[in-house]
This record gives sequence, C-alpha cells and structure tokens, in this order.
Amino acid sequence: MTAATILADPHLDTEHLMLDGIDTDPDGDPKNRFTVSDMARTFFNRSNHWIRWIESQGQMFYTDPKTRKKREVGQRRNEKQARYYTLADIEEVAHALAQNGRISGTQLRQTLTLVRVSAEMRGFL
Repeated sequence: MTAATILADPHLDTEHLMLDGIDTDPDGDPKNRFTVSDMARTFFNRSNHWIRWIESQGQMFYTDPKTRKKREVGQRRNEKQARYYTLADIEEVAHALAQNGRISGTQLRQTLTLVRVSAEMRGFL
C-alpha cells in the first residue's frame, strides 16, 4: 500500500487572486519563469499538449470576479518568442481552468497551494 499526501489549504481564497498586483517576474529572471511543459507538469500534473488543446478550444480566459472583465491568460513570450508563465500567470491559468470546468475545485485549491508555496519560497509573499 502506498501512502499519498495531498497538499491543499481549505482556507485559500479561490475567488480572488493572491498575486494580484505582485510582479512575479522581476528583472526577467529565468528562475521565475516556467515553460508550458513545466507549468503543465508541475502545477496541473498534465502534459503541455493538454494546455495547448484547452487554448485551442478558446478556454484560457479568466473572468475577474470584481470587474467581470474577461481576459486571455498565458500570452507572455521571451526574446525568442517562446511562451512562458510566471507564478501570477499560473494562478490566473488555474482560475481560468476552474471557471471553464477544466479542473475541479479540489484541483484549483491544490494548484493555488503550490503557487502560494512557490511564491513564498521566492519572496513574493
């Protein structure tokens, strides 16, 4: 029998962005950037193909609960035009996926926990 530990903070606010207004890519430091593959694997336990498929379905939009404005997420590119994600972007992706029914509430909380821990380790929170 294998034991599993599930990381999730039931007290996380799943309605609002914890990294709203925080620059999680100061000075363009590559250690604070995630490729599509790294983001998909690390934060969602999925493949980059899954993320790309969801994008092709037009479901990578986050609707801000305060303003009700809808915006596309995950559009940053580096100098070589490769996409990358910051922790703030990953938080928005998680909310967009949950809002569009692509991940469950439990998966959202687990991803937000990982984002929060990563942000704390990097000194953003």
